[in-house]
Amino acid sequence: MISLQVTIQLAAAVIGLVLGTALWVVRRVPRLTLRGKTVFITGGSTGIGLEMAKEFVRRGAYVCIAARRRDVLESAEGSIRASCGSDGAGSLAYPRVTSVVMDVASDAAVTAAMDGVQVWLKDVATAVQPPTPTASKPSRSSESALATTPSRLSVDVLVCSAGFAHPTRFLDVPPAIGRQMMDVNYFGCVNAVRAFLPAMYEAKRGRVVLLSSQAAVAAVAGFTLYSPTKAAVRAFACALNMESAARGVQVQLVNPPDVATPGYDEENKVKSPECKEICAMSSPTPWKAADVARAAVDGIQTYQFQVNIGMDGWLLGCLSAGFDPASGVGQLLCEATLAGVLRLVIGVYSKIYYGVVAKHLRKELATAKKEKR
Repeated sequence: MISLQVTIQLAAAVIGLVLGTALWVVRRVPRLTLRGKTVFITGGSTGIGLEMAKEFVRRGAYVCIAARRRDVLESAEGSIRASCGSDGAGSLAYPRVTSVVMDVASDAAVTAAMDGVQVWLKDVATAVQPPTPTASKPSRSSESALATTPSRLSVDVLVCSAGFAHPTRFLDVPPAIGRQMMDVNYFGCVNAVRAFLPAMYEAKRGRVVLLSSQAAVAAVAGFTLYSPTKAAVRAFACALNMESAARGVQVQLVNPPDVATPGYDEENKVKSPECKEICAMSSPTPWKAADVARAAVDGIQTYQFQVNIGMDGWLLGCLSAGFDPASGVGQLLCEATLAGVLRLVIGVYSKIYYGVVAKHLRKELATAKKEKR
């Protein structure tokens, strides 16, 4: 019979092994200070992207927003300056916010817009670090610095926020819209990252932030063609982070819930009835875009690989962590401890949602039967 003392020693050894493993596994990334940093945001003219731009500016960053239309961008710039006061208007040496026209769904358009991005980065670099007077004879250290100057300047943070949803039944989604969602939501991220990443690798620093969705792991009826686009973003972020971390570039994933934005209002015009009910069960009222942006920027600064919003988001993050890099001991232990129980809880939710779909189908069939009489 094992004595109490031996039992305690074994328990202590197991606990020590678990904690030691967790401490070894967690990736420690320094906190990102935003003051004076450069941030580029696709889809920054409206919704979450616009609110994130405001939040970055409030925290001292220089921000460039991108969208397809110049008039919309100019309106967004004005909104950012109005909400951020003198910082947005440029109380320092250079305006805190500017914009560039860019269609992320077109890799050629993204490439063409990069010249404007380089002009912005050079202007900011000059404003933040004014050139020193040229000496009569350059020192060896200055010659070395000139020799290692990157060929293209790099942003500190790239945020891929452009995206949209058409949340209705699979057979009711026009094929062209389905392809457009993939082009904007997924390939929009791919195109932007491909354009910015070489300079970030050369600089050996930076953050790539991709906006996915809770729908990427909670693919419910109505999101049949939208969820795969965001699941692709999620997988892209995981693999890209493994490739890029050793080069000094960290990738992060933001998973917003339903958010009150102009895009959300458009979604509700086509949202299938079962999708509306399921979304309302999860979140009776959509989140405010400003609150989501604030939480997202907090997570970016402290480096959480998955930045999840709200309790539902946190639970889905625990359940779907899988092969994600661990970015916190507490979070890792919660994921390891709760995964089994959460699978059972999500199974219950899934059963309820299947019932919601069946209920609406019965109603529609009954209505159609009455109309035939």
